[in-house]
Amino acid sequence: MLQFRNLDNMEGTSMVSEYLCTLEPRGGSQLARTLAMCRTRCRTHLDVDETMLYPLHISVTGFFSATEEQANGVCSVIQRLLAAWTHSLDVEVQRVVPTDTGYVLLDVTAAGIAELATTLADQARPLGVQVRPKAVRHLSLASRRVREEQVAIAEIHEDVPLGLCAFDLVVSQLLRRSDIDSLRATGQVHVFRELVRLPLPGSNGVGEAAPSRMCIGFEVQDAVTPMRKRRAYYSETDEAPPWRWDLADTTPIKVGVPSTLQAGDSAKVQRRNV
Repeated sequence: MLQFRNLDNMEGTSMVSEYLCTLEPRGGSQLARTLAMCRTRCRTHLDVDETMLYPLHISVTGFFSATEEQANGVCSVIQRLLAAWTHSLDVEVQRVVPTDTGYVLLDVTAAGIAELATTLADQARPLGVQVRPKAVRHLSLASRRVREEQVAIAEIHEDVPLGLCAFDLVVSQLLRRSDIDSLRATGQVHVFRELVRLPLPGSNGVGEAAPSRMCIGFEVQDAVTPMRKRRAYYSETDEAPPWRWDLADTTPIKVGVPSTLQAGDSAKVQRRNV
């Protein structure tokens, strides 16, 4: 059942909501278009998972609680920081990494954004807002997937553009939560309201003019992502995943209708009971 997450604060004079600061691929960019197409293929052939409740994003902060006035103050801090920032704010897309915890991650490098997130946390504290900065090192493509699904998802994302890509810094308010059952049955995702969307200075998608074939890393264990998500493994498959014959398929998702893969290959690709 969907539920609203807004709560009255202790004084009862203002509403406290949950907010989130993220990076999202620039609308209309090659990265945004490619990731959207890949997500549709994953949903069509491999069912849904919790990552699909969210827009495609890189977390800059965790969820933080704030009143509307405090959230607007956080947005003002971000705008001031961006205007005065002298370090690089480049976001570089590197590779896909399936992990032994069921995730498929798109590795990115964005050291300047991570530093900005830490500075934001410091400057939000006087506003009465506790912001938890993130490492800004990955975009989650999938979660709670079995190994065969991870391999298929990684290969679906083989042609994601590499290198410097265009991103926007977004602050959103969570209006309504969904869940995996609602997503599967009706397509209902989490509902967010954008407070501000700021194109990153110098984020012009240099690498998007010439997309590169994605290097899929199974062997990496460099702790650039929290260990609960990243304990990567080495994997070699003897045969191609059964969805590969349908790479050109861009048919929109039919939520709740079993796909050809689910119906014909359930013995090979079967969801783990959680």
